[in-house]
Amino acid sequence: MRYFTQYCPNEDWFEEQEVLEREPAARLFDYTASSLFRRRGAAVGDHLYLVTVLSGRLYIAGKMEIGEIVSLAEATRRFPKGERLFQVPDHLFARRVTPLDYTRSVPISITARLLFYKGGSLAPLKFSKPGWLDSQTLRGIREMPQKTAETLDALLPPLELVKN
Repeated sequence: MRYFTQYCPNEDWFEEQEVLEREPAARLFDYTASSLFRRRGAAVGDHLYLVTVLSGRLYIAGKMEIGEIVSLAEATRRFPKGERLFQVPDHLFARRVTPLDYTRSVPISITARLLFYKGGSLAPLKFSKPGWLDSQTLRGIREMPQKTAETLDALLPPLELVKN
């Protein structure tokens, strides 16, 4: 099993947060897409965390256990009206998820201890100044070791099975 983060641009983060506030029923991190998942080696059973960096702080909205990775054509069949559909090759559907919470920030003391794979070794996240996480450090899809994932899991509710 492998562990990845997917960076959500700030404008999308705020838009999704507004949608969740208007529709307070617990939405789940049950679908996402990118052109990088297969290239990074993501597979069914791996875990993916949705993150962003706002004002130097790491935020984590939710987590999914990957249940399926499908093509754009298959995703189009599942979303016939194009709702939620990203025009990229890799579409992930979750087996288990956490509810989304766009206000969940990770304390700086924890963020400073997180490690990610970089060039075949482990490296901490980049800070642009003390206590201020660099806004570019988590862009794209990043892989982390199990220990880092467990640290993030301590901040999240347990995974729930996706109901079809």
